[in-house]
Amino acid sequence: MGGTSSLEAEAAEVYGNTTHTPNLNALFRAQVAQQGAAARALLSRGTVEAELEAGYASGDSNPFDDATTEFQFSRDFKVGLVLFDEVLLFQTQNAARRLADPNLSARPPPGIDLLPTEGAVTNALYLKPTLRWRPSLFAGRLRLVGSVLFARAPQPYVDPYSSLIASAPLNPFGAAAGTNYGTEIDGAVSWRARLRGSAGYELGVQAGRLFPGNAFRMADGSRLAPVNAVRFRATLVF
Repeated sequence: MGGTSSLEAEAAEVYGNTTHTPNLNALFRAQVAQQGAAARALLSRGTVEAELEAGYASGDSNPFDDATTEFQFSRDFKVGLVLFDEVLLFQTQNAARRLADPNLSARPPPGIDLLPTEGAVTNALYLKPTLRWRPSLFAGRLRLVGSVLFARAPQPYVDPYSSLIASAPLNPFGAAAGTNYGTEIDGAVSWRARLRGSAGYELGVQAGRLFPGNAFRMADGSRLAPVNAVRFRATLVF
């Protein structure tokens, strides 16, 4: 039985300057120098498909200078279920919310609307192997997917609010900024069937569990407990 293989890659560079930036001391103009890249290799044979994906998004460990170097992928480019789409999304939203607190300053610092990642990959170097299988027993209707995400931060993971209050590079929990996001394990099961003609449906469930690294160290030296996420999907195909 024959197989197929593919390789795709993309890279981007953002360079210039801006007057709208989340860097809290660059009130008038900041230099921009950001880099991002992603690559994916795919090999399928019969009912099994193996994929290896890697990516890089530059980070910014100093939110108080006149340079912004943190690159963000498109928010529609999804990598895993938990780390980027849940944990980092919430923590960056929380940092922006706290910086906008009127008890902290009379008016929010300019550019804090850019702090929330909204689930985008940013300040990350990751590797994600994935295995997909469609058992022939069900004529390809059932699909099983498993993947592991290994992720690190090229620059220490710094929380702007905690760092502003302490005048030192700290993470969201008040501990020294780390670079290891941890390891995430994801799995999915889906069932696809035809209704009539080219119309059909797909039902599925996805689940993920993140084992946090030292980027999520607590102030007392412990680490954030494992984080879980579950999603149910229903798709109409036509």
